[in-house]
Amino acid sequence: MGFKKMSVDEWIKVRDNPRQRDTVRHADKSKHLKLSHPTHDTVFAASLPGGELVKLDGHTRAFLWSCDKLERPTHVDVKIYPVANMDEAKEYYGHFDSSVSVETSADKTSGGLSEAGIEPESGLIKYKANVSAYKKLDTDSKSIYQKICGWKREIALLDRVGFSKNSLQSGGVLGALVLLRCYQEGTSIKFLQLIQLDAGTKNDQGMDAVQMFRKIHDAKRVGHAEANIYEMAGRLIALYKGFVRGQRYSACPPAVDIKELLADARCE
Repeated sequence: MGFKKMSVDEWIKVRDNPRQRDTVRHADKSKHLKLSHPTHDTVFAASLPGGELVKLDGHTRAFLWSCDKLERPTHVDVKIYPVANMDEAKEYYGHFDSSVSVETSADKTSGGLSEAGIEPESGLIKYKANVSAYKKLDTDSKSIYQKICGWKREIALLDRVGFSKNSLQSGGVLGALVLLRCYQEGTSIKFLQLIQLDAGTKNDQGMDAVQMFRKIHDAKRVGHAEANIYEMAGRLIALYKGFVRGQRYSACPPAVDIKELLADARCE
């Protein structure tokens, strides 16, 4: 491990870690950063093979110092760990995050979106609390960061549909992402847009697929139980198939096996 003294301005310019969470949100929440303290003078960085430094902590302090919302020290003592590559620097980030501000699920989701290069615009994705859905995108032991990066195309597409903050439960989010990966993109997006607009219909022949999904989704606020998430996701896929056929319903069809779809080669 190496050491280096830096001015605050130099530290601010050090590259942020790709997995850095929502700095602005944490600046508002971090009570331990309301007043300056000698412990703020020490920060950690990773050194890439070419010599470039990447922050391992101190992102929030850098933001507050840059906005003059926290008194600046005369310098910062940077403890530097050499790493083989950026992937190792990203892994180190989790170990050096302050114990006072332990990463929550929303933090991890925020870090994953940042690493994937997604700047969310919709309330649903911007809310960053879809971790229960994201965790189920792969059945192996990949980290939440890897899962979000592996599904960044579908997450970005879902973001563009424009769902509001609490308009889809975790099962709906999981189902929508699987739908966008495994089925025809244009029709899938149209189906999701109609759900987002609550534009389903009902007549003498019953409800269309959009109306049926909204009915079962909004009537069954089942939380984050794993079985319920898979079931809701599977029902969304089953109703999408009916949507393509122009089918109408008096009762919801059985759920499609989401785990089977996730194991399909198209979804790896």
